[in-house]
Amino acid sequence: MNKLDKQLLLTYILTLVVAIGCYLYFEFSGQKVVSVASKPGISDAKYMTEVVTDLLAILFVYLSTRLMRMPKVLRSIAANNAKYAQWAYLRWAMLAFIIFLGEGVHYFYNSPSTVGCPIIGCLAMFFVWPTSVRREGEIKAANEFGLHE
Repeated sequence: MNKLDKQLLLTYILTLVVAIGCYLYFEFSGQKVVSVASKPGISDAKYMTEVVTDLLAILFVYLSTRLMRMPKVLRSIAANNAKYAQWAYLRWAMLAFIIFLGEGVHYFYNSPSTVGCPIIGCLAMFFVWPTSVRREGEIKAANEFGLHE
């Protein structure tokens, strides 16, 4: 396990710990979260925010799980194996964004429709969990793609 593998693993673990910690704090701390959902005239903004959050969740989960198979990414990694770190962190960022955006919208608007976004984001993290075997396999696939082009 090299330095990049350790950094990615720590990043994924910290993301999950912080997300679960935020959820537990807001759900079980006994403090009331002040929601803007009860304000008059906010329903349109709430609806649009929920729709955008849900659509981003669908888009980013798909992109993050398929990222290392996209031709542009494969060409980039094949040209320079050090670019793998950039793409791996982008994959993490997309999932982390969905997790925290979903939690934020859920608690800001008291929105039940976005509660699934963090769950889906966390589950997707397990499908792209950083390991040395995954890194080596994805770099090998990129190099093979570069040879066939």
